[in-house]
Amino acid sequence: MLVHLPDRSAPATAATMQKLEALLDCLTARQRELILEAAGRGMLPPDGLVRKIAELENVIAAVEAVMDEAAGDREA
Repeated sequence: MLVHLPDRSAPATAATMQKLEALLDCLTARQRELILEAAGRGMLPPDGLVRKIAELENVIAAVEAVMDEAAGDREA
């Protein structure tokens, strides 16, 4: 999944922040679904499921970092 990130030289707009928040909500909701699915299996989940959960964690962290950076730009 490719995410088009805003130009770092341009300050983040409210619309950009809303898009990032919506993306973060979607990602965390999907990760939660997968974690609950893994928990419901009653045994160690397959590697593919674990990998998807971990990949989502990386993307979530990246989106949060962009949001933090954008929030800092807006405060300056």
